[in-house]
Amino acid sequence: MSIQESRQRTISALRENRRGFTQIRERYTDQANGRCACGLVMEEFGVDPATCPWDEFDQLRDQLGMKATPDYEPEVLWNDVYNWNDEAGMSYAEIAGRLEREWRISE
Repeated sequence: MSIQESRQRTISALRENRRGFTQIRERYTDQANGRCACGLVMEEFGVDPATCPWDEFDQLRDQLGMKATPDYEPEVLWNDVYNWNDEAGMSYAEIAGRLEREWRISE
């Protein structure tokens, strides 16, 4: 999957929330129907957020198949999404919009 495809898939997952998750803060999952924005993206890429350590980004990056390039640094992305979800209290849709602007994507 290309970086562009990964970006679009991430934005679509956040915009559509196809599984109807309830947005939560401060953890990937509540073991029920709650997911933070990062947890929702993990689910989209086939990673079980319940089994991923909160502070082990390298492991998560490998599981998600994220590759760093000069214009795509997954660690920065993940920190931004975490902060927008937990610190700023942005909704999934607001985070998707912010990513679209950051990545200059129009769907």
